[in-house]
Amino acid sequence: FGKAIWEITGKGKDVDMVFEHPGESTFPVSAYVAKRGGMVVICAGTTGYNLTFDARFMWYRQKRLQGSHFANLKQAMAANQFVLNRQLDPCMSEVFAWNDIPRAHQKMLKNEHKPGNMAVLIQAKRPGMRTLEEALED
Repeated sequence: FGKAIWEITGKGKDVDMVFEHPGESTFPVSAYVAKRGGMVVICAGTTGYNLTFDARFMWYRQKRLQGSHFANLKQAMAANQFVLNRQLDPCMSEVFAWNDIPRAHQKMLKNEHKPGNMAVLIQAKRPGMRTLEEALED
């Protein structure tokens, strides 16, 4: 995981902020690759909630740990508005039809997917639909 980050940023060049979701299995590396003065934001623990890591990297390099549950209702509505206004780029690299889910999984398994996010259309006829009205028009 750390090596993959350095392949993008350059050997030894750490990142400003890490958004940590898996928790137990990846937190030690997330804490390590955040730069001096950087931050690890943890918002879940899908692989486990017990975090074991070398704490020296936190205080030696003055890193910060922040817990987050994403947003309250008002903030979530504001985030949705950013999407509706196209002010938020989800970095979508590929969109798959429901029938193409096995192909999408194979791409991920073989690490052949493009950088960015992949999505699957669920009851949508095409990518880019943002509202119920758009779906009803098609």
